[in-house]
Amino acid sequence: MKTRPKGVLLIAIIVFIAALLALIVGITIFVPGTPLDMIWTLKNSFPTGFKSSSTGIIFGYFIVILGLILISAVWGLLKGMKWAWWVVLIVFLINGI
Repeated sequence: MKTRPKGVLLIAIIVFIAALLALIVGITIFVPGTPLDMIWTLKNSFPTGFKSSSTGIIFGYFIVILGLILISAVWGLLKGMKWAWWVVLIVFLINGI
C-alpha cells in the first residue's frame, strides 16, 4: 500500500481553508442580512449595489463553483488522485496571475 507524502496533507488543508472561504464569500452574496455582511462593509472595494447587480450574482455563482471544485480537489488529494493535483495547481496559478 502506498502512503501519500506528508506535504500533500498540508496542501489539502490549505486548499480546504481556501474552499471554505470561497463558499462563505459566495454565500454572503446570495443571503443578505447575515452577520457575514460585515465582511462586505469592512473592506468593500466593490461599488455600491454590487451584490444585487447581475455582475455580483455571476461573481457569486463563480465563487461558489470555485469553492465546490476546490472541495472536490481536496477529496482527490486525500485519495491520491493525480487530477486533483493538477486542479489545485491550475487554480493557484490562475490566482497568482
